[in-house]
Order: sequence, then C-alpha cells, then structure tokens
Amino acid sequence: MDIFTSNIDTSLKQMECMTYIALKDNIKDILDKHAAEREISVKPRKPAPWITPAVKAAKQKQRQAERPWRKLGTQVHRDIYIHHRKNTKSIVVAGKRQYLNEQVLSSGSIKELFSLTNQLLGKEKKATLPDSVPCDKLCEI
Repeated sequence: MDIFTSNIDTSLKQMECMTYIALKDNIKDILDKHAAEREISVKPRKPAPWITPAVKAAKQKQRQAERPWRKLGTQVHRDIYIHHRKNTKSIVVAGKRQYLNEQVLSSGSIKELFSLTNQLLGKEKKATLPDSVPCDKLCEI
C-alpha cells in the first residue's frame, strides 16, 4: 500500500504540469500496475427447485420497491421496500418448506430418506479408489 500511495503522491505532485489526459493516463497506469484487471468465469447453475413464478414475481416487486428508496432515500420508500423484502422472504421460506416436505414424503424407504438428507446437507459419497491407478487398470489389481 505504501508503494501505491507514493506513486499516487508523485503523480499528484506532477499534476501542475500535466494535461488532463496525461494525468488520467498516468493514474490509469498506476491502477493497472497495482490492481490489474483480471477475467473471471462464472459457471451457470440451475435455479433452486423451490423458485416458482410467485417467488420471481415477489423478487421483482422487491427490486421495484428498492429503486425509489435507493434513489430518494425517504423513510416511506424504505418502509415499502422492507415490507416487500419481508413478503419475499416469507414466500421463499414457504416454497422451500413445501419443496422439502414433498421430497421427504415422496421418499419411499429409509435409504432414500438418508440419501436425501445427505444430499441436502451437502455430503456426497466420494470414491475410495486410488487416483494413481487408471480406471481400466483397477479391475486387474
């Protein structure tokens, strides 16, 4: 951080003899040096199964109520936004509860129920096979 600060200070001290474009380019070069732009990739994922059209509509209303509050900052708009946010949360919780109840009730055996529980808790069965041996050679060992 000290190097960054000193680079900015040097740039600002030279500001008197720089044009706007030169100063802008100088600061851009400093930022590129200290905080280089990098590309990230985001994997698309399936929406949660409890996201229904009612949940989508509630989220849309919540976002519509949030915009005036963010723009104007009045207490009335904030109260409207909080009301919509609570409503959205209750709809999501009810949808999730209904989905999970259906999943539990549809499991026909204890094995399916435990499998569902492990899936919901994020516990996955991992293969205990060695990584060092190719799959086609495992059956020969």
